[in-house]
Amino acid sequence: MRIAALALLLIPAPAAAQVLDVVGPRGQHAQMSADNLAFFPAERVSVTVGGRTRVFEGPSVAILASAMGAPQGIGLAGRELATVLRFSGADGRQVVLTLAEADPRFRKGRVIVAFREGGRALPAGEGPFRLVIEDDLNPARSGPIDMIEVLRLADDGN
Repeated sequence: MRIAALALLLIPAPAAAQVLDVVGPRGQHAQMSADNLAFFPAERVSVTVGGRTRVFEGPSVAILASAMGAPQGIGLAGRELATVLRFSGADGRQVVLTLAEADPRFRKGRVIVAFREGGRALPAGEGPFRLVIEDDLNPARSGPIDMIEVLRLADDGN
């Protein structure tokens, strides 16, 4: 899965397309369009926003981070638990989660990068990409993003 996912990350996004910048734990960089994200397994997450239930679709953040070299599942232990994900939006908004908070082995609720709602592209002003965190008591951490960074906080001895 990781090799196929990495190959997809190397497919250049069309110049006019809106892209999600993803930076891996060793500084590797990829730009992904909605077409690139569509190659990953999609999750459907229902959340209540503004009093109404909405269904968002997109790949799990854990899968995207893993494709960039971050550990997942049983590999997420010890020093790797000090790995965080910083999500940034064009408006300057930032949200930070630990990698474990996005991993299904540690958390019931799913965390996805949505690029569709009800089978359609996200509405203007809400996309093209949106962090969606299932089961958050307050939806304040969910919102439009244009960058994900995987940051290791533990000293790796180098």
